[in-house]
Amino acid sequence: MSRFNFHFRNLCGSPYQGGDVIFSRDGNSIFSPVGNRVNEVDLVNGRCRTFDLQARVNIIRLCISPKEDLLLAIGETGQTLLFNLARGVVIHRFNISGGALKAGKKGSKYSFVKKPNIACATFSPDGSYFAVAVGKEVQIWQVPQRPYPEYSAFMLVRKYTGFREEVTCIDWSPNGMFIAAGSKDLSVRIFSFPQMEGFLPVSLTGSKEKIVSVRFSADSRRLMIFGRDGLLLNWFLSYDAKEDSSFKQLDWNGTVQPKLLSKHSLKQVNLRKIVCATTQRDTGMIAVGYSSGVFALFSGVPEPESVSQMETGIYEKKKVEFSELEMLQSLSCSSSSLTCISINPSGEWLALGSSESGSLIVWEWQSETHVLKQQGHSLDLSCLAFSPDGRLVVTGGDDAKVKVWHTSSGFCNVSFNDHEAAITGITFAGNKSDVVISSSLDGTVRAFDLKRYRCFRVLVAGSDRRQFSCVAVDIWGDLVAAGSQDNFEVYLWSLRTGDVLEVLTGHEGPVSSLAFSPTKGILASVSWDATMHLWDIYSRGGTGKRSGDSLESLKLSKDAVSVAFRPDGKELAVSCIDGQIWFWDMDSAQVIGTIEGRRDASYGRSTTSLTRAGTENFFSCICYSPDGKFLLAGSDTKYCCVYYTPSLSLLKRFSICENRSIDGTLDKLNSRYLSEEGNPLSLIEDWDSEDDEYFRRRRLDEEYLPGQSLMTSKRKKVFRIRTREVKFSPTGAMFAVVTTEGLILFSSEDSFVFDPVDLQMDATPENALYLYENKAYSSAIIIGLRLDNQTLLETLLSGIAVDDIPDIIVQIPSKYFCRLLAFLISRLDTDVHLVDNLFWIRNLLHVHLREALKQNASEVLNLLKNARLRILRYKDTLLKITTENTHVLEYLIAMKSLNTL
Repeated sequence: MSRFNFHFRNLCGSPYQGGDVIFSRDGNSIFSPVGNRVNEVDLVNGRCRTFDLQARVNIIRLCISPKEDLLLAIGETGQTLLFNLARGVVIHRFNISGGALKAGKKGSKYSFVKKPNIACATFSPDGSYFAVAVGKEVQIWQVPQRPYPEYSAFMLVRKYTGFREEVTCIDWSPNGMFIAAGSKDLSVRIFSFPQMEGFLPVSLTGSKEKIVSVRFSADSRRLMIFGRDGLLLNWFLSYDAKEDSSFKQLDWNGTVQPKLLSKHSLKQVNLRKIVCATTQRDTGMIAVGYSSGVFALFSGVPEPESVSQMETGIYEKKKVEFSELEMLQSLSCSSSSLTCISINPSGEWLALGSSESGSLIVWEWQSETHVLKQQGHSLDLSCLAFSPDGRLVVTGGDDAKVKVWHTSSGFCNVSFNDHEAAITGITFAGNKSDVVISSSLDGTVRAFDLKRYRCFRVLVAGSDRRQFSCVAVDIWGDLVAAGSQDNFEVYLWSLRTGDVLEVLTGHEGPVSSLAFSPTKGILASVSWDATMHLWDIYSRGGTGKRSGDSLESLKLSKDAVSVAFRPDGKELAVSCIDGQIWFWDMDSAQVIGTIEGRRDASYGRSTTSLTRAGTENFFSCICYSPDGKFLLAGSDTKYCCVYYTPSLSLLKRFSICENRSIDGTLDKLNSRYLSEEGNPLSLIEDWDSEDDEYFRRRRLDEEYLPGQSLMTSKRKKVFRIRTREVKFSPTGAMFAVVTTEGLILFSSEDSFVFDPVDLQMDATPENALYLYENKAYSSAIIIGLRLDNQTLLETLLSGIAVDDIPDIIVQIPSKYFCRLLAFLISRLDTDVHLVDNLFWIRNLLHVHLREALKQNASEVLNLLKNARLRILRYKDTLLKITTENTHVLEYLIAMKSLNTL
C-alpha cells in the first residue's frame, strides 16, 4: 500500500437499467450494460465481472462480432466503444451521428433538435461491417481491420433512408446479402449490401402497430416480422442468386419477390402489448416478451406446402390463413414490463431483462429452472460492511433490503427483506463472519444469520418505536449500539438476550455515527449538535462514574457526520459539515491535527445550476486502512480522497464515475444542452405517441382515479452522483465505495500471475518448444502457463507420456494451479484422449489441491464444480454406450447358440 496503486475491479449492486442483453457465441456468458459500463456474467463458472471501461453516457446497445473478439458498445447519445474482449481494452472511440429529429410541439418555444434514438446494432455475418439504426436511417460502418489504424478507424460506408418514422429494429441475413429494417411507420424495408446492380429495395407492410423485431431464417429465404399488437407475418423472399458465389459476382435477377406465407397471432389472453421478440435460427423457436412481465416460448413457424412450389417457380396464389402457433411455455418473470429477450445459440437458455424492476434472469426452459436470477437494489445503496475474512460484502439500501455479495464472483448470495424502511447502518458482529447487524428507519435493529439465512434477533427501543440512524457492534460481538435521530439517544442491547441494557443520553441533536474502540470498551458517538461523546461501556474505569456515563464530551467546530477509530485505538477521526476532519488523541483527548477538505470534496455542477460548480463540500463518510496509515473519505461527489495520516496530506483522488447521464459529473457549463431561455434540454418533457414511456404512463393512467394523470404531473428523474459509505477490507487489499451507481470495488491485486524470479527474456513460445524437444517438460509447461497460450499448451500436453505426468506435476508451482486446471477442464469437451486428461487432473488435485484451497478457495471450488459437471456428462454417455454394447453382445451370443443348434 505504499504507492496506493488501487484500480477498478468490479461493480455490484447496480440494477439492470435497460439496454441489450446478448449471449456470447458459445452461449456460456451474457453481456449487459450497467450504466456507462459493460457487465459480463460467466454462467458456467459462476462469475460476474464489470469491464474497466466507461462511456460518457449510459450504454444502451451491445453487439458482439462473429469471431467473438470484438464487442461494440453504443451510448444513448451515439458515443461508440470498440472493445477487445481478449485484451480487455478499448481499441477505438468514435461518435455516431445523423438522423436528427425535431422535438417539442410546433411553434413552441421549447422546440429543439434532439439527438436521434439508436434503436439497434448488429454485425455482418463475416464481421467486416456493422449496421446501426439511427433515427430515420440505417448506417453501415466498416470495422477497422488489423493492424488497427490510428486515424479514421471507422468509415461510414452507406446510409439507407426512406423511412417516415424512426427505425426500431434491424437484422442482417445469414448469407450477408440483405438488411431488413422495421420502422414506426409500420413498414419493413429490405436493402442489399453491398449495393447490387439492378436491385430494387423491397417494402413490406401489413402490421397494425409499430414493428418490434425482424428476423431472417437460417437459409435467408424467410423473414419474420413481429408487430407490437402480437401479429407475426411470415414472408418468403424469392430471388435467383448463386449462394456459393461471392457478393461481387452474384448472378442477380434484379429484384426480390416477397410472398406472404402466413399470419400468426402471438397475443395471449390477459397479456398486453409485445415489447421484445427474437428467434433461434437453427431450431426456429420464437421467444416473445410482453409489457405485463410475461414471456412466452413458441415452436417454429410451420413451413407451408407453397414454399417448395415457390422455389421451383410453380406457385398458385392462395388465401393466406390466420392461425396461432403452439406455445411451449409461458411464465411471469416480473411484475413490470420486459425490456429485452435473447436466446443462446443452442436454444437452451433465455435471457430476460426488465429495466423497471432492475432484474436480469437467465431461464432454462426445458428443466424450468433459473440459471441466473440477479436483482440489485431498486433504490440507492446507503451502507456497506466487509466480513472479517474479507470474502463477503453486505450492503443495505433505501429499498429496505440487505444483500450479501461475494467479492471474488460478484454475485449476490442472499437477500433479506425483513426491514420495512430504509437501511441506515450495517456491520458484522465483531469477528463473526456469519452474523450481520443492520439498523433501519422502521425502528428496529435486526441480526441475520448467514449460515441459516434468517433473521434470528429483532432489537427495539421498548414500547416506543425510534428511527435509528446508525449502528455499531463491539469487538467481541456481544453488545449492539444504535443511535436515534428523533429522541437523540443511544440504545445499548445484549445480542445474546435481546434486552436493552442501557440508554445513553446527552446529545441534543440526531446521532449521526457510532464507533467502538478496537482495544477498549469505549463507544464514540457524534451528533448534529456539534459534540462528540465518549462512553465507558464495560467498567467505571476509576472515574467514579457508573457504567454508561459519558467519559468526555468534546466540542466540535460544526455538526459531525462520521466518526472512525484507528485500528490500534489510539486515535480518532471525526468529519464535520464544514469540510474539516479532526484527529483526536484518545489518551489525552486533545486535537492532534486537522484536514481542510472543502476543496478536495468539491462537487460538479448540477443540471439546474446556471452559475458554477460547487467548490465547498464536506466528507460524509471516513474510514481508516487496516494499518492506520491512510484515511479514506467520501462525499456527495464523484471523488473519493485518500489521505496519508502521518503527514495529514492528500495522497490520491479517485474519480468513481464519468457518466454524464448522472447529474454532478461535469464541472463546466455547456450551452449546447440549454434552450434559448437557459432551461436544461434534458428536463423538457417530449412525449411521442409511439414511445414505450408513453404507453407505460397511459397504461398507469387507466388504473388511477378520474382526474389523476401521470402524463403531465410526473417529471423526469435526475440522478445525482454521490458517495454514501466507504470501507476498507480487513486485509487492506481492497476497498469498497457505495455510490449512486452501485457498489464499486477497488483492488490492488492483479489477476495475472507475476513472478519476477521466472520472468526472463527466454519466456517465449519458441523457447518452450525447444525445452519440450529436450524433454524439459515442466519448464516448457510453466512458460506456456505464464504466457497463457492455449495453442502452445495443447501442443505441449498432447505429446507427454502418462508415466511422466506425476513428476511434471510436482515441479509446477502451486500458483499456476487454477490456470492449469481451467485449461484441463476446457480440454474435456474437445480432447479425444479422455483417459490422459483425467489422469492429469487427478495428479494435479492430489499434489496442489490443499495449498490452492488456502490461497483462493472460491475459484477452486467453482473449477471443481465445472469439472464435475463435464465428467458426469461423459459418464452418462459412456454408460449409455456400454449398455447398448451389452445388449448387442447378448444378442450375438444368443444368435450364435441358435446357429450351433
